[in-house]
Amino acid sequence: MTSIPRICCVLLALVLAPAAAAAGPRPQGRLGDAVVAARLILDGGPLAPGDATVARIELTPAAGWHLYGPERGDAGAPPDVAWTLPRGLHAGAIDFPAARRVVAHGLTTYDYDGRTTLRIRIVAAPGAPARRHARVVANVSWVACSNVCAPGGVTLRGWFAVAR
Repeated sequence: MTSIPRICCVLLALVLAPAAAAAGPRPQGRLGDAVVAARLILDGGPLAPGDATVARIELTPAAGWHLYGPERGDAGAPPDVAWTLPRGLHAGAIDFPAARRVVAHGLTTYDYDGRTTLRIRIVAAPGAPARRHARVVANVSWVACSNVCAPGGVTLRGWFAVAR
């Protein structure tokens, strides 16, 4: 990436990141939506009250695009997930993989190129009611950058079984 587009990308990400984080679920059709493929993967088997499992969210930016990691850099915002879970299920913090440190023109960022998997621990409270299909919804947001930066997001859905 040349210096001017990289600097513009960094500045745009700094401006957009707070708004993207506060906006909540986003409508489809933005550039950032189109350049990142997202998939929710729920580990199988019924979840017993008091047990935990891991939900994984795979984010794959298109060639030439990157996402930002959670490490504090000079620009960017990491992907975020806002969950809607049935009573008795609780999501933990995102377990991010290590991001690649990038230094360009005096600015440091932490980037993900290619497929990135976010891991989130889902816990069934001890008194969680039994359900055959406990629907979970993950509203995922990100800032994707190439020669420009663009916020994006998607709503992913899946189901858990909660056993007694």
